[in-house]
Amino acid sequence: MRLHNSRLLITLLMAAFASSSGFAEDVNGNAVTNTNIVQIRHLAEQGDADAQYTLGKAYQNGSTVPQNYSEAVKWYRSAANLGNSDAQASLGAMCHRGKGTEQDDTEAIKWWRQSAEQGNAFGELSLGEAYHAGWGGLAKDDTKAFALISQSARQGNDSAETALGAIYEHGYAVPTNSVEAVKWWRKAATKNNPVALCYLGIAYHEGRGVSTNDVEAIKWWKKSADQGYPQGLYYLGLAYSAGWGNLRKDHAQAYVWLTLAANRTKRDDEKAGVLQALSADRALMTKGQIEEAERLAKQWTPKSHM
Repeated sequence: MRLHNSRLLITLLMAAFASSSGFAEDVNGNAVTNTNIVQIRHLAEQGDADAQYTLGKAYQNGSTVPQNYSEAVKWYRSAANLGNSDAQASLGAMCHRGKGTEQDDTEAIKWWRQSAEQGNAFGELSLGEAYHAGWGGLAKDDTKAFALISQSARQGNDSAETALGAIYEHGYAVPTNSVEAVKWWRKAATKNNPVALCYLGIAYHEGRGVSTNDVEAIKWWKKSADQGYPQGLYYLGLAYSAGWGNLRKDHAQAYVWLTLAANRTKRDDEKAGVLQALSADRALMTKGQIEEAERLAKQWTPKSHM
């Protein structure tokens, strides 16, 4: 279940959108609470752009207020119009995804460009992805995509670091360089980015940019799978099924991880590969083992991306 090259960066941006919507924090990095949300709202209503952005994020995530994408967009737009680069990047993401507003990539690109021009890492990443994919009428331009994503990665954005690794691995606008790809995936993996963790595992399994080492591969896949990333779950399931590295063959364990992967895989062509692997393990299990594995899969919950 390898990601198609043409969709890889797009998939990485979707993961970035998901990971960017963690707990809302104020401009000082303090979590939004029932206590300070009143003050944040007061400041937002007085025209404070940082407070408006924070309130928008609280509505997007449902942090101390009911989740409401329309309210999130309203406050993001207010802050974006005042020049807040975080709000501009977030508003662009909402326009791109059609959350709380009509889906409109032209509008998304407008806000991402304003954010990127201020040096905002998420704005740079998003605009870079737009150039790679050709969203909103942009001419596809991997040279511009590389420049923008590189700028974001140099600021330490883990999603951009992951995307930059993919650029080097697949040779978008630069010569293919698996060693450089692994370097950037490792940087993102230290920040627990689930996509980077998975791809670092694949690199060790296939010996791309590093020496082949399935024990090391499994270590990274486990960290990715723990966060519920579909490919991490899939590869960990394959590892148990085949007995790679230091794992003994365990079709019941494989069935648990592959079930979780199947439940979280969206694309039909990718899900077909997961289901095929799941069927192969199922054929080697007893009814009791299948029931127990399904019970464990239902009880499992992912760890947060910290």
